[in-house]
Amino acid sequence: MLSHPKFYQHTKKWTAKDMPDALWPTDNDEGIPLLRLDLQADAVDLPVVQWGTVRRTRPMTGTWSFYVDDYRFNRLWQDPSAVLNSACINVVEPNFSVGLNTPRAVALYQIYRKRWLARLWQEFRGIRVFVDLNVARRYAQENLLGVPPGWRAYATRGSSRYLDDLDFEYGLACEKRGNDDVLFVVYGGNRETQKHAQARGWIWLMEQQDAMKSREDVAERLAL
Repeated sequence: MLSHPKFYQHTKKWTAKDMPDALWPTDNDEGIPLLRLDLQADAVDLPVVQWGTVRRTRPMTGTWSFYVDDYRFNRLWQDPSAVLNSACINVVEPNFSVGLNTPRAVALYQIYRKRWLARLWQEFRGIRVFVDLNVARRYAQENLLGVPPGWRAYATRGSSRYLDDLDFEYGLACEKRGNDDVLFVVYGGNRETQKHAQARGWIWLMEQQDAMKSREDVAERLAL
């Protein structure tokens, strides 16, 4: 489901000093924070914007995503308040890189960080969350630590080279949900990725730079 958001009215300006050194509730031996089931995303509120690709001088009343290089959002681990001070309705969890050759200790730390931030944003301002599934397959189960049973909203990074990974991740989402009533969002990839996603009833979102190029092309044609 795509949605156009309600405007969020700021009532407080958060700073790094307001951010807690918190241990959130957990349901696993690794201590990875447990997300709040009541604050999962229930729609893709537009626009969907990649963190660090636009200036935050105006309210962004849609969904923040983090399918960009880690350096663009690493600072949020020290100071998560920038997301709180935006007008977003939803976030996709920060996609701290977890690759095939990432040591397990590092992978767990990356998963801990994104879930800790997501829980903080839920608690402090009621921001709704998409669980990020874009990790190496060997860490797929660890990546679901702290995601409560019944969770419906998921997002991942699309690529035509890894269509089988998308099917695998969708299967994980359905298993965690308990049925196939899943809000499954695929960001980016080419036309083959788009067809693959739409044939399965998923939401496919065009890569941000591709969308901008498409708008430019339309404008040029209209000007002719």
